[in-house]
Amino acid sequence: MKTILYLSLSLMLFSATAKAQDSYNTNAETAKELSAAMGNDDLLNVRYFYYPNLQAYFDRETSTYLYTRNGNDWIESSKLPNALRGYSLSNNKRIPLTDYTGDEPYELIKEHIQKYPANYTTKRLPKDKEPQTEGVAMQ
Repeated sequence: MKTILYLSLSLMLFSATAKAQDSYNTNAETAKELSAAMGNDDLLNVRYFYYPNLQAYFDRETSTYLYTRNGNDWIESSKLPNALRGYSLSNNKRIPLTDYTGDEPYELIKEHIQKYPANYTTKRLPKDKEPQTEGVAMQ
């Protein structure tokens, strides 16, 4: 009788584990589901985000940051350098570049700095006071 009990318990355990693995989503699938649920479909096609406070970019296609170390050479990395850490990437201080399709958005860094000035406040901005988030048309 104990054998049957242990066998049935182990079958239930293995079937629950297999079922949990079926519901796995990739980050891209989750982002699409969240964007669709929030009515933000236009952000699905955005490849780059510009961070005015960092004067850096994030490439969603490759999941890498583009930043400059000395003002001349641009670096592509999956992590931000120590000098830029501590910055909250989720505080609404990013600009989606909706009309840019190239591979080097930093070619237009001077335009981005002028159009989207840095705001170093540590408080999260209310929706009506957020910086303009329209993408800039870049050719």
